[in-house]
Amino acid sequence: MTYLKRFIVAIALFLIIFLAAGMLRSGEWTTARSRVIAASPEAIWPWISDLRRWDAWAPLGEVEGIFEAESSGVGAVRAWDDPAWGAGRVTIREVDPGRRLSYDVAVEGGLTATGRLTLEPIPDGGGTRVRWIEEGDFGWNPLLTWFAPGMEKRQGAQLALGLERLRDRVVE
Repeated sequence: MTYLKRFIVAIALFLIIFLAAGMLRSGEWTTARSRVIAASPEAIWPWISDLRRWDAWAPLGEVEGIFEAESSGVGAVRAWDDPAWGAGRVTIREVDPGRRLSYDVAVEGGLTATGRLTLEPIPDGGGTRVRWIEEGDFGWNPLLTWFAPGMEKRQGAQLALGLERLRDRVVE
């Protein structure tokens, strides 16, 4: 019985230390990826400015989108409610046509992120560099803060995959 008590006390202490350390960790994360696409910004822009077209290339394309109204422009929303991914929404926050699009992501449970896609023409017909940046904060949640350091790799892989798919779909 003494061993069982020691085991339970050890587990309880471990959990307390784990949660306390999690509360001290930052929940902020940032990830960025870029890819040169052999097309003009004008050929790429329709793919990133219209949330309906994101289904063909963005990582959430596997989840059926729900569009409440317009699918492009400031205020456009792509929502989802999927058993595997949960519920959430992407809302376009800012648009600089042909150059930059910023958006907000809200996922059930209060998790949020912001993102932006920028198009930079490469001189002499060298295509366009597409940069995709996402930033988020897991807040003070002592469990999720342990995931923040790995988000650069995990979310970065999703951004890289999305940019590859975008490259494959854009045709001039």
